[in-house]
Amino acid sequence: MLSFLAVGFAVAGIAAAAGPVIIHLLNRRRHRTVNWAAMDFLREAMQRNRKTLQLRDVLLLLLRVSCVLLFGLALARPYLTAGWQSLSGVLLGTALAALVTLIALAGTVVASGRMRWAAGLVCLLAAAGCGLGVYSASSAARLDTTAAVSDHAPVHAVLVLDNSMSMGCQSLGGTRLDEARARARAFIDELPAESRMTIIPLCGSASEWSLDACRTREDARDALDRIEVVDRAGSAARAVELAIGACRQVPELEARRIVFLSDQQLTTWQAAIDSTALEQLPELQVVQVGTETPANLAVTSLTLRDGVADVETPSSFLVRIRYDGSQPLDAAQVTLQVAGSPVASRTVALEPGQERELEFRWQFDASVEPGRPAFVPVSVAVRTDSSLGDSLPRDNQRHLAVPVVAGIPVVFIDQLGSDGEIPQQNLYGETYRLRRWLAPRQRDEEHTRQLVRIRHLTVDQVDIESLQDARMVVLAGVKQPGPAVPLLREYLLQGGQLLVAAGGEFDPASWDSQAWLGGQGILPAPLLPEAFGQSLEETSATAKLNPFLLDTRSLEHNWFLIEGSSREELEDLYRTPLFFKAVQVPPLEEFSRELLNAEQKRIESEQAFIQAARQREANWEQLEQQGQLGETEQALQAADRRRLRELNPQWWVWRDPAASIPDQRRTPAEQARAGLPSVLASWEGNSLPFLVERRIGQGRVVFVATGTGSGWNVRLTDGSAIILFDRILRSLLESSLPDHNYAAGQNIVLPVDRSEELEYRLSRPAADQSTDAPLQVAEASPGVEQNEPDLTAGTGLAEVSASADSSPFSTSRTPDEILPVEATGEETFGVRIRDPLISGHYSITAWQTPENSEQSARTRVREQVLAVNSPAAESDLRTLSAEGLLERLGAGNWRWVAPGEPIPLEGAAVHGRDLWKLLLKLVLAGLLLEMLILARPGWRRRRAETAPGTLPSAAVPLSGATPSATGAQSR
Repeated sequence: MLSFLAVGFAVAGIAAAAGPVIIHLLNRRRHRTVNWAAMDFLREAMQRNRKTLQLRDVLLLLLRVSCVLLFGLALARPYLTAGWQSLSGVLLGTALAALVTLIALAGTVVASGRMRWAAGLVCLLAAAGCGLGVYSASSAARLDTTAAVSDHAPVHAVLVLDNSMSMGCQSLGGTRLDEARARARAFIDELPAESRMTIIPLCGSASEWSLDACRTREDARDALDRIEVVDRAGSAARAVELAIGACRQVPELEARRIVFLSDQQLTTWQAAIDSTALEQLPELQVVQVGTETPANLAVTSLTLRDGVADVETPSSFLVRIRYDGSQPLDAAQVTLQVAGSPVASRTVALEPGQERELEFRWQFDASVEPGRPAFVPVSVAVRTDSSLGDSLPRDNQRHLAVPVVAGIPVVFIDQLGSDGEIPQQNLYGETYRLRRWLAPRQRDEEHTRQLVRIRHLTVDQVDIESLQDARMVVLAGVKQPGPAVPLLREYLLQGGQLLVAAGGEFDPASWDSQAWLGGQGILPAPLLPEAFGQSLEETSATAKLNPFLLDTRSLEHNWFLIEGSSREELEDLYRTPLFFKAVQVPPLEEFSRELLNAEQKRIESEQAFIQAARQREANWEQLEQQGQLGETEQALQAADRRRLRELNPQWWVWRDPAASIPDQRRTPAEQARAGLPSVLASWEGNSLPFLVERRIGQGRVVFVATGTGSGWNVRLTDGSAIILFDRILRSLLESSLPDHNYAAGQNIVLPVDRSEELEYRLSRPAADQSTDAPLQVAEASPGVEQNEPDLTAGTGLAEVSASADSSPFSTSRTPDEILPVEATGEETFGVRIRDPLISGHYSITAWQTPENSEQSARTRVREQVLAVNSPAAESDLRTLSAEGLLERLGAGNWRWVAPGEPIPLEGAAVHGRDLWKLLLKLVLAGLLLEMLILARPGWRRRRAETAPGTLPSAAVPLSGATPSATGAQSR
């Protein structure tokens, strides 16, 4: 609403506005009767000019009243408080009512008779409407704006600076963060004395910071200087949360200024802001830094096609490069680095807005311990010689910690096992093709170099010893699971990966009764007792075959999407296999609700038992120490411990020691929803599931409703089946390995064995991400084409040589820091990497120092490599406009501050502090207009006197009237 700093001047202006009206009434000329014949000429002239004179009097009166009123309002220093946009209709109606009041008031002066009474009535009604509007506007705002508009009262200024990766965008004047710092310093310098300032880095900082307020400008400037760009994404919702927390730290200052300085990237405002959280802020000023969307060249993705790498076959790396700019980019050099050495390079051309995918192939030749992955650092970088083509060098690199494996134990279970197969008679188990795809060579001496080490068993041979170090279990063609279900259930609970396929002698009725168990078995979904279709062995020679196909419209999972292939190519590929028999899985909607309720009750019951068992265990330990533990208590204690081992088995070698079963970090409802099955592919025609997945505990089970190598289907030796099952199996293997790739800012905890008594040291990448130096590429090896899509030649790519000064990769590191071993659970320990805010490879080295030895005598036990990357969305430098922000926030207590505009000290709650200047300009304009109106008759007389052929002024009759001898009335 409209308020005033000195409301007394506004009242005085309103009172003084009545002065011109009173003066007009006092000086108004009265009529008198004069018996003079010459007055006839004057009467006729006055009748002709009467309307013009009345209009001139009305205009002069309105101008004089308005000038006096506006001058008083200008002296009162008006301003608009928060919420004036919502009262715009009330203010407009009030202004119109005031205008009608002035016009009607003038009408009461110049009119006569009934017209004067009518004008007076209109004046009263309009004045009443004006007063009602002023009262409505004043009662709509209940803010104490004294502190908001005072130039001397101390305030609490909360400045949230966006230091996400996009704020590192460079221009001639520096980065966007530099501009944000400069505008923040200028705002701090204008704050009143004794103000408090809170400086908040939105995305965190490697240096220490807190929500505590600074008491001096020097401390605030130092806090600004400590903020650096990090490789995280910012969020406006997070900025609001931080500002609310900062306001609670200084409750003694009611006047607050909340300032959010950012490039206002579209992704910053992607997450919706809770309206209740926004209402907790007294005000918000959204300050935009940076004006235009600059050109940018970025690496948006680096992935390993198969998820895992082995030392027998070349690995394929997929790199996505995106360029946004106004001009084409002729030469962008893309370089692949493996284990710290550049190994391949390509030069590509890019059009504005183009995203291009490149493929690099490299074969690892490392010494890998069988069964344990070795993580190798891999990076890719892009650079251009054109400084105008890349304004954000920080997104020119991406990193991977690639798991290189050999001899991973994988258990294959089918109807024959290794002892039942007879190669001479072409008699193989259902898993034969899957084994050949993962391990093409079968000689024992080569098992240590192949991707997997095969254990081929029957279902009766499955025991803990065969499963305890197996990364994955494949079970196919088995008639019934029998006693293997409890062990496989425990295997899944601990994080194992299980693939179950039909085919062979698979009996769906037996599997449903033994392996579903209402959702507490190993199947992801129940099975119907009858299969549909007939296998080739069950079909007579004269019978007509009725094959069916996969529904290609349901193949939306990543397992089915091959990089670089179009939708039409994928449809042709997956319509090649013909299927004759499959197990029926009912639609999920028929059992999902029942399964959800049953799982939630089971989890609640298990959590209640675990809590009660721990309490009983504490009591029994106390009784045992006192020697009072009887036989009954011992039996109950043994039963509790046995039940706890069933709920939380711990015999799998690769289990995550920090994980608990049931998961104590999520509610039972959340765990139950996470354990619902999902259909990944369906059959064409009946839409029944072909591929079903479900998470059980920490592991995952995938069910294939048909066989993999029997008469249930044909053409499974074609490329489509090889690609499909190979991607499924490799994905399951990847899921069984520890993940060493993280997003910037993610909480990283690595489990450790505290009994080893090792010292852990962390080496971080430094913030220097310059990629402007030229890369020296040696001559390619024979047969290697550097600029062709396929860069393979034997086991390597183009040979690249780069010195420390010419490499496009950041090589600077921070000094090592010691990581303390912390408790991550009741009986688990780990080391925590705090604030991994810079993209790159992080290295954790475990050192052992013998007792009573010097520090120099320590030995390195092992080293782990982690990769941290920034969000790819930060490379999208498009920004939000004021109109877009209005659509997201609506009208409220916020203000948009454009680039280059100073941050207002009065905050977002006050608008229009310069309205008094506008009012004074209107006063001057009104006075000038009054002078013009008064001077106009003189101009007309002078033009008439100077016109040729006119009579002297004394001889010219008034208005050209003709003399008359009769008397007239004059005034």
